[in-house]
Amino acid sequence: MLQQKGSGSSSRQRFVVMEVPYTQFAAAERFLLPRARARTVRTVHFCMIAGLVLASSLGQLVLALRPDGYGLRGLLFQFYVDGEFRLPAFYSSFLLACCAWLLYRVSTEPAVTKVDRRYWLSLAFGFALLAIDELFAFHERSITPLQSVLDIDSGVLFYAWVAPALVLIVGLAAVYTRFVWRLPPPVRLGVIVGGCFYLGGAIGFEMLSGAFDAAQGSANPREHVGYQVLVTVEESLEMVGAVIFLTTVLVFRDRFLNRGATSAPAV
Repeated sequence: MLQQKGSGSSSRQRFVVMEVPYTQFAAAERFLLPRARARTVRTVHFCMIAGLVLASSLGQLVLALRPDGYGLRGLLFQFYVDGEFRLPAFYSSFLLACCAWLLYRVSTEPAVTKVDRRYWLSLAFGFALLAIDELFAFHERSITPLQSVLDIDSGVLFYAWVAPALVLIVGLAAVYTRFVWRLPPPVRLGVIVGGCFYLGGAIGFEMLSGAFDAAQGSANPREHVGYQVLVTVEESLEMVGAVIFLTTVLVFRDRFLNRGATSAPAV
């Protein structure tokens, strides 16, 4: 901003620049930049998820109408959301790996206390394991042995790996409750919402898929449209939950740790 100055007897005039305090710009940057970056990341990933789900659904529709897939059966299955080593599985694994990397980066921030650093590191390790399992589907290989051990042959626990998974989730919830409660309110909300989406797909719809599978008896449920719908919703919820969690942690790092702010916008 320019301000005109002059003396009473002199016609000379000079202009000086009036500086706006940097703190005003810094405050605006702390508020807008992390939120804008998180929104951009979230929008890009949501578009990718929508594209993958649409491609998977259209591919299964084509195969339902024409079993040979017009000679493209193998290619169409590469877009199917169910199964390992397919494009949606690679993408989901990539999302979880990004979460693991970001969680590790948060754990290295100087502003993080020693107590909380252990939580962030353990979360990073957990998400790294999830990324590996998403690609290789180790949990599905445990279904048959666990069915024998737990004597399960029907119901929502037919995919028997969910039984120990539920016990593990309850235990982790008890351990992490105080840590999550210490997070800033908008970050806490984002973590909880992202977790609910992810677990709702990974556990909730997995249980429904298992019950559907058991009800089919000797028939192949993967060829049934009902099973395909359940799996599509399951994988969609997992990917959406991972994106919400990822962008929430991104806002937390940029807004609360790197910028030293005391409040944050809703994520």
